[in-house]
Amino acid sequence: MKNWVILLFFSATFIVGGCSNETPAPDSLQNEEVELGRPDGLFQTRMAAFKPKYSKHCWEDEEQSCAFEPFNPTRALEDGIPTKSGPGEKIILGLSADANSNVPQPDNYRVFLYAGEDDPGTPIDVIDNKITVPEEKGKYYYHVIAEWTEDVKGEAVFIFSITVKP
Repeated sequence: MKNWVILLFFSATFIVGGCSNETPAPDSLQNEEVELGRPDGLFQTRMAAFKPKYSKHCWEDEEQSCAFEPFNPTRALEDGIPTKSGPGEKIILGLSADANSNVPQPDNYRVFLYAGEDDPGTPIDVIDNKITVPEEKGKYYYHVIAEWTEDVKGEAVFIFSITVKP
């Protein structure tokens, strides 16, 4: 009987305490520092989702700012398998929606296209988080800088290659 009383007491305490309608004040949420992890890219073609190769990331604070410069990724991707794409196809840029991740979607992207090892790279337009693959068949290399400029400030770099086939 004594065990039942103790169990009932703890159950009631848990139910009443767990069902509270109180929410933290907005000020207390704003002052909390959240540890951001590594961003995990997940891009989408018309036919399939693929993970670009993660290169590096940086979160800004009072002591550190981020400013990654584009680099030609051909050597870093030479052993990888390129994603297949059709001419002029759209690729949607984004991050994985992993439930364990606290990294928000970036505010914008800067993307650079390389046709080979000696190519200095060309900035390409990003419209609604989408880029357009070239019309000409061949292998292309991309350097993507995801940028956070609002509440969270930082950058992440992803690289990938595409083979365009008609």
